[in-house]
Amino acid sequence: MTSSLILATILSLASAPQNIIDWKPGDTLSYNVYVEGQGLVGTSEKTCSSDAGKSVWLRQTTKIGDLSSTTESLISKYDGALQKIIVNGVEQPLSDYDFTITLWERVRKTFPLGTFWTFHVGGHSPKIKYAELWIEGGHTALDGQLRQIVTANDMTITLDLVSFIKVPRTAQKDSRSILTVE
Repeated sequence: MTSSLILATILSLASAPQNIIDWKPGDTLSYNVYVEGQGLVGTSEKTCSSDAGKSVWLRQTTKIGDLSSTTESLISKYDGALQKIIVNGVEQPLSDYDFTITLWERVRKTFPLGTFWTFHVGGHSPKIKYAELWIEGGHTALDGQLRQIVTANDMTITLDLVSFIKVPRTAQKDSRSILTVE
């Protein structure tokens, strides 16, 4: 759901100069999934599943009751561009995931994992009526998405980050962090 523009802009602020994506296999974000009017309904886990040289594979598995959905995305390390997306084994047109940004602001907000300075981004795509994302730049793992609220198919779904795993990196000369966790 995160467009390559969002990834490119945010990750370039906190990543090594040669690539904007420095995700390692095993980096993981784990979320609780809430549906408006129903409360907690399931979980979702986003993991860097493999390094494909100039790209990485990101796998997101969402479980709600007995239902499970898996989305696999091939993402360029260099510019964050979405190169391929496969949902439940079926490749999807990339045009379905073009995200138009209508809101962009920097805000301090409290989430289940703590209080962070974030980029609050809102917008829509052909399949999503409206989405809001709160993204931090380097303290967690992967794209740093702390919360996501999506309205599609007359339903509003919230994903709240509850834990993460960031595989240790080797020291880098230009490793910067722009946000503060308190």
